[in-house]
Amino acid sequence: MKFLDFLFGRKGSRETARAYLDSGISKAKANDLEAALEDLNNAIRMDPKLAEAYCYRGIVRSVSGNRPKAIADFDMAISIRPDYADAYSFRALTRQDSGDMKGAEADRRRCVEIKGNNK
Repeated sequence: MKFLDFLFGRKGSRETARAYLDSGISKAKANDLEAALEDLNNAIRMDPKLAEAYCYRGIVRSVSGNRPKAIADFDMAISIRPDYADAYSFRALTRQDSGDMKGAEADRRRCVEIKGNNK
């Protein structure tokens, strides 16, 4: 049944969402950004509370030059998991690339604070 869920995109399976997430990450690493984006969208559709899928979709969008949507994805990842240090870190880089130096610095400080609290 899980295989059919993966093939036909049935909603509700956290395991299927994670499979799409893993596939999206692999495709992004292979620089197949369009396919990565499709898999990450599927992961989010399957599990809208999967913060990692928003974060990785934000990375793909940022690399693709769509910084406003990338920042919105990082925002969503952070709203789901306020202690998600990597989402702050990637949002900082994207904000810096967009010219928002104050926002970038605030995100860097928050990232360091989270990592310091998790020791």
